Amino acid sequence: MVRFHEIVAEFLGTFILVLTVGCNVLSGNTAWGGVSVGSALMVCVYGLAPISGANFNPAVSVALGLVSSMGLADFEFPWKKVVIYTSTQCLAAVVAAVGHAALFRNSFRLQPGAGFGWVNAGRLVEFFYTFMLCFVVLNVAVSTSARKDQNQFFGLAIGFVIVAGAYGGGVVSGGCFNPALALGAHFAIGFDGHLAYLVYAFCQLLGAGAAARLFKVVRPWDFGGAAAAAGGAQKVSDSGVHLSDSCSKASDPGVHLSDFCSQHVF
Repeated sequence: MVRFHEIVAEFLGTFILVLTVGCNVLSGNTAWGGVSVGSALMVCVYGLAPISGANFNPAVSVALGLVSSMGLADFEFPWKKVVIYTSTQCLAAVVAAVGHAALFRNSFRLQPGAGFGWVNAGRLVEFFYTFMLCFVVLNVAVSTSARKDQNQFFGLAIGFVIVAGAYGGGVVSGGCFNPALALGAHFAIGFDGHLAYLVYAFCQLLGAGAAARLFKVVRPWDFGGAAAAAGGAQKVSDSGVHLSDSCSKASDPGVHLSDFCSQHVF
């Protein structure tokens, strides 16, 4: 069951993220725009993850639904929840887009940068960095080890994916990496240019699917039940590679990106 406070948190986080993107683009803040957007995502993840899981992106929600359906141990993210979350995120993105368009009395078109085509922008940049975002989320926040071992870097890691994508691929595609953001930008210009939205959204969701599949490939013990999970944990322990050293029982594994906490809060 999806609770009302989870929907409110997803709406708020997505609204802040999309509004921040729009304000940076329309103000021409090319130097610090990537840091601004990545920071907005980071603080929203830390602030709202204990409430809703801090998806703020339909691609992330789809990736969570996929790993849940693939049989990730002790993790449940049903497709009904995916639909509710993605609908909420898209609504929040549209409201935010109307907000920044009204604020600046202007809007921006989602399209490849000068000298780049749809293949470079959509199939390469949008696919790759959306894949990167979802893959990082799955590893630092959803994997069995992440849900058992408390860490405080998950929000920073997720936010820095946006920073990397904004500066690395922003000049090619505009640095969207979020189907809800693409929908909001499309709405703000009066649904002009359907090709841009369809190409971007399709490639972003394809990236989410690829991230979920590769996550299962690199962490097979997370999907193999108790025996396989124990074997995988032993391999990690023997290698001496740990992302965090403190451990606490997750209160509701499989629902939140920040299920690293005890029965109450972080």
